[in-house]
Amino acid sequence: MQTHFEQVYERAVETMDNARIIFDHANNIKNRIRQVANEEQEFTNQVIDQDREYRNQLIEIFGTPYEGTIGAGKVYPDGYKGPDYYYYCYIDVNEVSAETIPPPSEDMTAYFEPMNMLYVPGDDGSSHDTLPSMFTHFFDSDLEGSAYVDTDFSGVLEITFPVGTKKYSFQAPPEWGQRRSPGEIQLALIELIKAESDLQIALAEYAGLMGAIYYTLRVLQGSTDFNASQLEINNDWSGEVESFNMKMLALRTGADLADIAADALDDAADATAEALPTNVGMSNDATSGARAAIKTAAGIASKGIRVGTFASRVYADELESEKEVAALSMEESLIKAGFKYEVQQQLKEIEALLGDEAKTRINIFQKREHMRQVSEKYRATLSKGLRLLEERKVYNARVAAKTQGNRYMDMAFRLSRNDALSKYRNAFDLAARYVYLAAKAYDYETNLSDMDPASPKPLLTDIVKQRRLGQYLNGGYVVGQGGLGDILESLKVNFETLKGQMGLDSPQTETGRFSLRTELFRVKIDADDLWREELKKKRVDNLWAIPEFRKFCRPFTSEDEGAQPGIVIDFSSNITFGLNFFGWPLSGGDHAYDPTNFATKVRSIGVWLEGYDNSLLSETPRVYLIPTGMDVMLVSDSVDLDSREWHVVDQRLPVPLPVRNANMNNPDWIPALDSVDGPMMKIKKFSSFRAYHDSGYFNADQMSFESRLVGRSVWNTRWMLIIPGGTFHFDMDYGLDTFIDNVTDIKLFFQTYAISGN
Repeated sequence: MQTHFEQVYERAVETMDNARIIFDHANNIKNRIRQVANEEQEFTNQVIDQDREYRNQLIEIFGTPYEGTIGAGKVYPDGYKGPDYYYYCYIDVNEVSAETIPPPSEDMTAYFEPMNMLYVPGDDGSSHDTLPSMFTHFFDSDLEGSAYVDTDFSGVLEITFPVGTKKYSFQAPPEWGQRRSPGEIQLALIELIKAESDLQIALAEYAGLMGAIYYTLRVLQGSTDFNASQLEINNDWSGEVESFNMKMLALRTGADLADIAADALDDAADATAEALPTNVGMSNDATSGARAAIKTAAGIASKGIRVGTFASRVYADELESEKEVAALSMEESLIKAGFKYEVQQQLKEIEALLGDEAKTRINIFQKREHMRQVSEKYRATLSKGLRLLEERKVYNARVAAKTQGNRYMDMAFRLSRNDALSKYRNAFDLAARYVYLAAKAYDYETNLSDMDPASPKPLLTDIVKQRRLGQYLNGGYVVGQGGLGDILESLKVNFETLKGQMGLDSPQTETGRFSLRTELFRVKIDADDLWREELKKKRVDNLWAIPEFRKFCRPFTSEDEGAQPGIVIDFSSNITFGLNFFGWPLSGGDHAYDPTNFATKVRSIGVWLEGYDNSLLSETPRVYLIPTGMDVMLVSDSVDLDSREWHVVDQRLPVPLPVRNANMNNPDWIPALDSVDGPMMKIKKFSSFRAYHDSGYFNADQMSFESRLVGRSVWNTRWMLIIPGGTFHFDMDYGLDTFIDNVTDIKLFFQTYAISGN
């Protein structure tokens, strides 16, 4: 499998070959033009070619006009083929952030004076201005297809500008249509809008993080106040219970004492009654005294036993009261322990949120600096176009003043050389861009520090300074002779040497399966309710409202079909000793990659759904898993485990096309645009892929993986898993509800290859 550098290197070689062919062609054209430079017609043709070259260069910068601004009674006449001089700052803005630019509501009229070019027919210095009136506002090569004889542009040209602004650009009215060929200025404005959108995303993420921290603190404060109130109520209740028990004990004691006293009185009365004789007279009751004595003794013994029983009952009541107080004390201790654990968990959550604050703030700084850089690029491009426009104007004035004399030959040589070398410079700039991309790919593959002798950092600056291809000999460029060829071959030699030393050709392969439930959200197996709550938190009402979905995902249906609910889970990955894949402290059941390898890269990815009910939901659910943050890799030659971050954008890299003679003879052929099979600005969007499940018959060995992310670092500051609700069921809300209620885990599969470095 070719590395990213080797692929870009091959395309850079192709662009270098194209530039060399154009350079050789320029030399041949120069020699042929010298043979016919004495003819006046040849001079005229070369002037036209040069003016067309100016036109093409201006089209590259200003773009062509909107179709709706060309025609009778409009700014540009019928058949106009030149650049857009007046409406170059108007673009079609479809998405900036949550709002779109309103249509123009006002007009502004501007007036442009003629250029007043003069022809100088002879050496006597006489001149005349009998030019067609249209040529006083446009260059002749811009009007090749125009019937200018029937058009009147005499005097001042009046232009109406629709006013509909958004900070730094104007919005074109819908009736203008489209540009046939957008220029560098329009592309820079579009890139500026994209940079602003990225900055707004970063600001929104930071605001969301601050809101989450504030909300969690409020929850912690409320929980603490509630716990304190609960403890106070419990203490009051314990005091009331103890008071009630004391009072009840006193009442029971008084009742028992009263009962004993009453019994004592009854016994005394019975003994006294027994002491009285039952017979009086001749026959006395001789046993009355004995009966009274026995009654009295029995009463005394009974009182002693009842007193003992009373004492035991009082002691038992006291123990029962103490037991109840002890139970209340134990309950209070358990409540305090629960409160402490709850506060600790909330503090951990706050700590986790605070850990992301610095990273989010740095991301805002990076996005702001990127937007400033794009803004400077726009101003530089505009200045370049204005300079070229002034140059063209001066050039046409000079040509108009040099129509006769012995200057024909000199001008023919210069124009032929400029025409050919202009194409060469354009092709050279394209080759330099590809060589620069190859150097960046080399830097990404090796990830060396700037101080390493094999680092491409010095070469990146040298590429911008180079103005020649280099020495080409025996089918290749000679190293050490300077030029782009020297730089490209030096990169190739270094890479071939490092490829074996660093282990790029012998990577370690590994397959990992990561649980979002236990390893990311830290939800235990028996806590199904917490797991469902986590999924509900990640549920969104409309995926179209997610900027990353719009930017990076190939849509599964038209936005006109309405809102598309789904689940969006974002997380960051990490390759740090002592931490699991998601950056949590490593614990039982966690997975982690080896930090002794400087780079662990993706070969393919997959998703597995546990507990998925395929009897209620679709058999073939599909998801998106995309990296939206920065790739992070360890510096390959660092013993301190230093790391570098890479902002990787998966854009289309056009394939260079072979240059033909017909192309080089075509005045409308522009190497930077026509020698490749498309633009570089287009982002390649990710398609969804199938997520497998274990309902009944699934085998992990039968699982297929998505390989679009091959070569990307597993360590990324932000991943995003997007699960559309419509992939489960026609009723999207029902599908999401059923999925959340049944699925027990979501697992990510990564097939990776790791490079040791050394």
